[in-house]
Amino acid sequence: MEYIVKNKVEALRTKEEYAVELLFIGVILKEYSEYAYGFNPKWSGIFKWLNSLRDKERIKEKVDIIKGRAILKNLLKKKKIKELDLDLFKKILSWLECTGDFKEEVFRLNIWMDFLCEKDSNYVGKVLMFALKEGEYLLKEGQYYLGEYISGVKSYLSTYELIHRNKEDIIYCGKGEIQYIFNMVCAEILNKVYKEKFLRCEEKIVFAPACMKQTLKPCPSSKEKLGDVCKRCSKECNINKLTTLGKSLDFKVYVISHETNLLNAKREKNDNRKCKLSQHGEMLRALSQAFKETEQRLEHEEGSPFHAPPQAVRPQGHSHPSSPGRDHMMGSLDGTVKGLGVWKQPPLPNCHCPA
Repeated sequence: MEYIVKNKVEALRTKEEYAVELLFIGVILKEYSEYAYGFNPKWSGIFKWLNSLRDKERIKEKVDIIKGRAILKNLLKKKKIKELDLDLFKKILSWLECTGDFKEEVFRLNIWMDFLCEKDSNYVGKVLMFALKEGEYLLKEGQYYLGEYISGVKSYLSTYELIHRNKEDIIYCGKGEIQYIFNMVCAEILNKVYKEKFLRCEEKIVFAPACMKQTLKPCPSSKEKLGDVCKRCSKECNINKLTTLGKSLDFKVYVISHETNLLNAKREKNDNRKCKLSQHGEMLRALSQAFKETEQRLEHEEGSPFHAPPQAVRPQGHSHPSSPGRDHMMGSLDGTVKGLGVWKQPPLPNCHCPA
């Protein structure tokens, strides 16, 4: 934190927020080190170009086909790492950027890169080893204490490649157990960090994933700046139920197809009076989301797309991340809006949200 203040990097955050970022470093070291080490950097420019083209809706579908094949051939080749050093960390950041799935995480971790570049190799090695061990501890303890919430992940990961092979979302949809656990634990931490500021907000908004929509007929929702708005076409639709709950508890509901929709949204005037209550899977940035998601900067500091503190919602009473959890979210929201003593649900493996 001394480095942040001395170099005027940003408005100083809480210790908890920086701890979440350090833990995330351990998570990615465990998940992606061998992929990053096996990646040929000459492809970096091509992936950055493809990622930029995905913002053009007219050609996005064709770009995704090309990118999906390129990912399989270039980003998913493993090579045994030699040691934990600055070079490896740089490779991981480059690899994460090329995937296009960790925009805000890369933004946050580049600050750590600048910090580590000022240190000697021994210090860097110790920091990375510490982060890795913390990540491994998180996985071990998370499997023990949170195992009931991720019991469907292993079986999902054993077959997901059959569906996502040659698709651009194969990395995003293939996140391991450790990332589910990380999202749950860190969302709880960040909820507590932002809770008081959240409660002071005049307006509350819920961002829900598109996979919660009814699927019996085309959705007639209308598009607005922050997302789609429910037209109440079906009593069975969870978005309709959520919208009804919002009217009684005084919050608005917007449906987003992907968390990057939040990141790309333009900041509104007086947005600092609003707060975000999200049911979407990867909000750290924080948390991501944490950077949130995290990254997608849904946090409260000046200059973020949403100058407002978020809260995240978990479903209650289900044994693993699957579709039944969406119904339990309805009950979770009531308690969250009133008490805010909840944490975030992990991404649902069987949700086929378009990227």
